[in-house]
Amino acid sequence: MNLADTYAFTGTVTGAGGVNTPNFLAYRNASLNISSGTETTLVYDVEDYDTASNYDNSTGIFTPTTAGKYYVSATASGYTTQDFDQIKFSIWKNDTSTVLSQFRLVLDTYKNGNSFRVQTSCIAQMNGSSDNLRAKVYQNSGTNMVVNGTYLNSFTAFKIIE
Repeated sequence: MNLADTYAFTGTVTGAGGVNTPNFLAYRNASLNISSGTETTLVYDVEDYDTASNYDNSTGIFTPTTAGKYYVSATASGYTTQDFDQIKFSIWKNDTSTVLSQFRLVLDTYKNGNSFRVQTSCIAQMNGSSDNLRAKVYQNSGTNMVVNGTYLNSFTAFKIIE
C-alpha cells in the first residue's frame, strides 16, 4: 500500500488508530486546608469530564476499568501563613504500595513568600480492576496550608494507545 495514493474505502476499516479512554480531568473548585506534617490525598472535587466514571471526586481516587498504560498528571498551588521549607507532591498507585512520581520542593532560604505551585506526572501500568491512583501532598509549615480552589489545580489521566 502506498500511503501517498488516494484510497476510497467502502467498507469498515479495522485495526487503525485507537482511543485514549478512559480519561478524566478534575480540578479544585474550593480551597482546601492541608494539615502540617501529614501526607494527605488531594481531592479534586469537580470533574470537567470523566469518560467512564472512573474518578471519584469525593475521595480523589481514579480506578480505571480498562487495563493498560496511563499518562497521569497532577498540579497544586496555594499558600500558608507560616514559613515552610518542604512540600512533597506525589502520585501514588494503590495508596500505600508505590509512589510513582514525586516533586519535592525544598526551601532553604525562601521565607515570607509562603506560596507554592507544584506539578508531577508519570506513566502508570494499571490492571483495569483494582489498581488506583491518587495525588498526595505533604508540607511542614507547622500550620494548615491552603490549596487554592482553581481550575489550575488539576488531576488528569488518559489511557495511552499502544
